[in-house]
Amino acid sequence: MNWIPERNVVSVEGQGTDVHDKNVRCSLIRRPGLKTFVTLPLAPVRGVFPGEFRLFAVGGDHFYEILSSGTIIDRSTPGFSGSSGIGTAGGAIGNDGNPVLGFFNGNQMLLVSAGYAYVDNGNGPVQCQPSIGLNDLVVDPAPSGGVTLTDLQLGGLNTIILSPSYTFTAKDIGQLVTITSGTGFTPGTYTITALLYGNAGQPTGNALLNTGAGTAGSTGGHGVVGTAGTAGYVLTTATGGSFDATDVGRTIQILSGAGFNVGLSQPVTAITSNGGAVGASAWGTPGSSLGTGVEYLGNYTFTDFKIGSLPNTIFTPSHLFSAEDVGHNITITSGAGFTPGTYTIAHRPEPPVPPGATARWAPTQLRPPAAPSWTAIFSLG
Repeated sequence: MNWIPERNVVSVEGQGTDVHDKNVRCSLIRRPGLKTFVTLPLAPVRGVFPGEFRLFAVGGDHFYEILSSGTIIDRSTPGFSGSSGIGTAGGAIGNDGNPVLGFFNGNQMLLVSAGYAYVDNGNGPVQCQPSIGLNDLVVDPAPSGGVTLTDLQLGGLNTIILSPSYTFTAKDIGQLVTITSGTGFTPGTYTITALLYGNAGQPTGNALLNTGAGTAGSTGGHGVVGTAGTAGYVLTTATGGSFDATDVGRTIQILSGAGFNVGLSQPVTAITSNGGAVGASAWGTPGSSLGTGVEYLGNYTFTDFKIGSLPNTIFTPSHLFSAEDVGHNITITSGAGFTPGTYTIAHRPEPPVPPGATARWAPTQLRPPAAPSWTAIFSLG
């Protein structure tokens, strides 16, 4: 194939007995007219996908579109020319050096590479994640506020919190406590990880925080129990109470709805006392209803990572680590004093508790250790 036979007339006069005519021989000539059209920035070329009057290709770990002019558009670079800008920006795909499978449906491109699936919806290839659909979404016009207390106290351990005017119950587990002031208190945001129980197994009305909140025995602390939502920043449903602590760190994308910020994709930062999902940006105009969206059930994303008293102990005020997290990886991407990298959750340490009390603990140890610091961005996969 791709050779052209060319007749080559050679005289054979006198080269044999009774040979008087010409012997016609044939040469094979390369097919003319081929030249390199474009060279992809990354190699090897792992797939070429023509269709819908367009041409796509994968080179290395990047997904490209090649225009008829010879222009190469790198669709794995966020903000590429012609991107829709809607939803999560795409990026590099897995690269094991093997061929990539590609499929069109007219509006999307599905790529299968290195054992993972990626979908390009117009904003570049994004790794597929398990998700659930969200319907009847409402931008809460008047989200519930937290409970303000001015008599907070720290127990015999600085991780134990109590209040003479407030009884901590099971509904508070996973909620935030924001301490604003008080002698002996360290202002900040803490997570309630468990309740304390007496010798008879009865709840004491006291709670355990994920880390120390100041000096043990301090009294007169000021703060708020629960999340005080801001109108526009809290997402709920027509029936309410649809979100809980397990949704913190998961990403919600708005797909449709009048008054909603369609295309917005952001992680849930907290949950209000009535089950609303708090975002860092407004989900839409307060009071908007009948919205639809999707919640991705894959990795968690956090922006409030902290290192405990030991350099290999990690926690976050917005997420309660559990036994199910042991063995999972944490990828630190940035943060002053942190060493970006991937770490494995080894186990959950148990701290000492007062005699006659039982509790569970949230900080989780990593291996290898990260440098001590107080803020970072990471994903729990």
